[in-house]
Amino acid sequence: MTNQLRPNSSRATQTIVLLSTTIVISLLLIMTNLFLKSAISEINLLESVYQHSETLNGLIGLNALGQIAKVLCLILTAIFFIKRFRRASYNANQRITHLKYNESDALWAWFIPFLNLVRPLNIMSEMSQELSEYLSKRGKVIHSNSFAPIIWWACWIINNIFAQIVGRVSDFEGLVGDLNLTATLIIVSQSLNIIASLAAIYNINEYNKMEKFYYETDTIDAEELNISTNNILPSL
Repeated sequence: MTNQLRPNSSRATQTIVLLSTTIVISLLLIMTNLFLKSAISEINLLESVYQHSETLNGLIGLNALGQIAKVLCLILTAIFFIKRFRRASYNANQRITHLKYNESDALWAWFIPFLNLVRPLNIMSEMSQELSEYLSKRGKVIHSNSFAPIIWWACWIINNIFAQIVGRVSDFEGLVGDLNLTATLIIVSQSLNIIASLAAIYNINEYNKMEKFYYETDTIDAEELNISTNNILPSL
């Protein structure tokens, strides 16, 4: 007899809440850097820098606080996302015996350099496709979007590249040109982060719907097993 499935809906909800929080922080960072670019555009050569120094320092400080909050939120999001991902892999392996990747792969795939650029996407795509086929064989027709994980993963990779660029450029040495470039890069990076977070939320919601059908078919299979056992016992 196969092992019981473990609940994963609460982990999905927690991950979505954290992803939504990162979206809010990204929006605030975009607004802050738009104000920063506006303040920079009002500066007329170096004599006006001192007149706007208080505004610039305030926006730079607010931007730094936002970046710290973003990092903390991303760390929490990553923890909950990987926990949900690992649980999803465990459940999938309880019902689909021919999966290429197991629960351990779903964990360590995120931490091995270079492999973490492709392996999580491979695992995610395999689980989504195989679970959809598993459910359709049991009368649950699921139209899963095979491109959704790819779009999310591409946005996430591009966003991480931009984040590295922003980290190298944002030294804030006091030059107006550097501030303007940094603000522009942050706006682009946070916009990509919003798209990646929305795509991640979409993928989690879609897979969560399939997992709910998962539990329903698991209950039906158990009831059918009990019925067949009850029919056999009287004849023994």
